[in-house]
Amino acid sequence: MTKVKILLADGDYCYTNELEPFLEERGYEVDVAKTAGDALRLIRKERQMGNGYCAVLTKLFIPKGQDKEISKREKEELENAYLAGLDLIDAVRRKNSILPIIAITNDDREERYAFRHRATKVVKKNSDFEDIETAIRECLPQASSAIR
Repeated sequence: MTKVKILLADGDYCYTNELEPFLEERGYEVDVAKTAGDALRLIRKERQMGNGYCAVLTKLFIPKGQDKEISKREKEELENAYLAGLDLIDAVRRKNSILPIIAITNDDREERYAFRHRATKVVKKNSDFEDIETAIRECLPQASSAIR
């Protein structure tokens, strides 16, 4: 059975250390990016390998993240925008208009911004993890039979 591959982009170590195993126990394969720059690199790497993520979960406030190992093009992208969650959504949308993106926030105003930037769904960070899994399943109806 093929696992549904999810990218979780969130710099909150405590949160990702709880959400990642929760999703893995339910049959998802989860990669974690602590910064938006790391998330973009993982997405590119998966695409180059002929794979890809089935969905991206991103917190709207996530560190931009620059390091010495990024390409010149990635560096230019990072310099051209503060790559927070909204900018990550924009960067993903420029490359893939249909990849489900679930934004995680607790602010109603941020929720509106997330939808304006074409997030597929928005969940509250203080939601139960079951609500996050439900959002994933709603974005991936064709993948529902591959999990659990």
